[in-house]
Amino acid sequence: MANMSSGSVRLKGRELLEKHNVTMYRLAENGAASWPTVHKYITKPETIDQISTEVLYGILIDGLGLTLQEAADMRLGDLFDFIPGNAA
Repeated sequence: MANMSSGSVRLKGRELLEKHNVTMYRLAENGAASWPTVHKYITKPETIDQISTEVLYGILIDGLGLTLQEAADMRLGDLFDFIPGNAA
C-alpha cells in the first residue's frame, strides 16, 4: 500500500480580502456564504479540514466579485498556503 502524503492547504483569506479591498462583512453581505462560515474561512483557516467548493466559489465570485475567467486564471498559490504535515 502506498503512503499517503501528509500536509494540508489553507485558504489565503485575509490576503485575498486585502488584495481585492473587500471586508468579511462584505463577503457575507454579497452572499458568498453565511457570516459564521465567512468568519471561519477567513480568520481560522487552520480549523477547516474540508474546503467546500460552493463556499470557495461564493468567496471568489460572489464575495470578491471576480469573473469566472479571473477565478479560472488564478494559480493555486494565489489561493492557498501549502502546509507540510510536520508543520500543520
